[in-house]
Amino acid sequence: MTLAEVSTQLNSANNNKLPPIMFLTDEHRVQDPLTICRYLPPGTGIILRDYNSPNRKNLAAQLSKIATKYKLILFVGDDMELALKIGAKGVHYRENTIQGGEARKNTNLIITSSAHSFAAIQKASEAGADAVILSPVFKTKSNLNKAPLGISLFSKWVAKSPLPVYPLGGITSHNAHLLLSSKAAGLAAIEGVVEEFYSPRET
Repeated sequence: MTLAEVSTQLNSANNNKLPPIMFLTDEHRVQDPLTICRYLPPGTGIILRDYNSPNRKNLAAQLSKIATKYKLILFVGDDMELALKIGAKGVHYRENTIQGGEARKNTNLIITSSAHSFAAIQKASEAGADAVILSPVFKTKSNLNKAPLGISLFSKWVAKSPLPVYPLGGITSHNAHLLLSSKAAGLAAIEGVVEEFYSPRET
């Protein structure tokens, strides 16, 4: 099954208004996020990370224009002020940056947070987040020394979570179907999204 098929099925089953797929930018692994985002299906969430990029504000502004044109949902990582300035729909916090009450300064924004433990999920909930992105579910190329959660533990935490949970880490069209029974909110990916929505269309 494709990421689009799995994410749509998960998202529909959970009956939430969150994006079925979250695409995370990465300055080391995604060289041209602006081009890639033009190929994403409407309703896809884009999380701008690129925290150390000197061109981050300009990149955010360009992504905002693309998001509007292609009906995508843009989240800005760790910068509510920038998110509000460019008209983004949400803010994504790292696990160590989300603070109690901070997330709900602007109730019109969708707030997500990264998490690597169940304690981090609880922290995000207490801070007012709308959803969390939990990783790594599968083995990843970017962090070979990090043990993956696996389907069983991931599903257990999703069932206990007070928030909708997205899986991240090593998700591709070859293994995404394994998450169908997990009650996840959708899927989050980097290379998996690029491979499915962009690479096949390259000329």
